[in-house]
Amino acid sequence: MISVAQIFNIPGDDDQFAMWTRVHMIWHRSTLVEIQRLTAIILPEYLLDPINPTDIDVFLSNHQQMHNDLDAILDIATVDLQNVDWEDETQRVGWFQAHAQLTQQEANKLGIAA
Repeated sequence: MISVAQIFNIPGDDDQFAMWTRVHMIWHRSTLVEIQRLTAIILPEYLLDPINPTDIDVFLSNHQQMHNDLDAILDIATVDLQNVDWEDETQRVGWFQAHAQLTQQEANKLGIAA
């Protein structure tokens, strides 16, 4: 199981971002397996890795839907992870922070916080 702490890492370069996207996809797959184990509900899996940097909107949309699906089952108020100007460093860093906090809430609800 991937540690939630790894989701808190804000990538500083392309290599770190590539590593983050792999870890992030593994995390999402783990949550899908855990939801199925706990509830017998099979949620759809969306392609989150690799991320096409020239079409970040596809990633943002798919990623938002994965959190919406998960958070509906966990009864968590999801946050808007779709509307961000990825080119704006302040917004991008804020996105990573909001995403990490939401991921921590989900992990706590699933009992898989590590």
